[in-house]
Amino acid sequence: MSRKGTYELVLRRAEDYRKASRQGRSEILDSLERDTGYDRKTLIRLMKKARLEPERLRNVIGGKAKSLGHDARGRPRKYPPVIGDILWDIRENYSPRSSPLLLCSYIRKNMDKLVQAKVIPPDPEVKGYLMDISPSTVYRLLSHRERIGWPWLVIPRGKGGRRRKRFPYAVDVQREPGPGNVQADTAEHCGGNHAGNFGRTLTIVDLEVGWVLLSATLGASARDFKEMISRSFQRYPV
Repeated sequence: MSRKGTYELVLRRAEDYRKASRQGRSEILDSLERDTGYDRKTLIRLMKKARLEPERLRNVIGGKAKSLGHDARGRPRKYPPVIGDILWDIRENYSPRSSPLLLCSYIRKNMDKLVQAKVIPPDPEVKGYLMDISPSTVYRLLSHRERIGWPWLVIPRGKGGRRRKRFPYAVDVQREPGPGNVQADTAEHCGGNHAGNFGRTLTIVDLEVGWVLLSATLGASARDFKEMISRSFQRYPV
């Protein structure tokens, strides 16, 4: 049944639903579940709408409104998309990947340095957004960016609706014989929860002689990993 047909049926049964006993309401809901295919909680919500705001349902049926929300246009966006891009760039390249609270504090303390580095444009409006933004908004914007992913990233749906990331990688690479050919990998020690700050380890293995270099860091920015790789190769005998 279409949405408009469901709303019409709910409006017709709303008065009977209001006057019915507990058992009678249950029977009405059972009948509506069979006829409309809607779940029980949604039908209860629609019955409440039909009792308190019947005109809104009639407006949807008549095509005068697109939804039952408070505003058919949705909540206006406060921050422009460039703010999310700037936050992502700062977290990835200039600040340890830590909690949104610490990221907000880092931006406010280093605003002038970030403007000089051309990470933040010298626009007073953009600077005002970054000075006023709350940690909860930072978390929401960064989480939205992570959910979208990148164009080259394939995120298929697996069993149970779980999403697994698959990255392209080289399975066979031509290497020169002898020591000096290394392979590296990182591991996140977060227990499956990426909120806040947590440790990461880097393992570098020489494929020829088996020499292993281990190092760790609390950040995930490019600078952190460059320093970690540099420290590792200072202990590399080849």
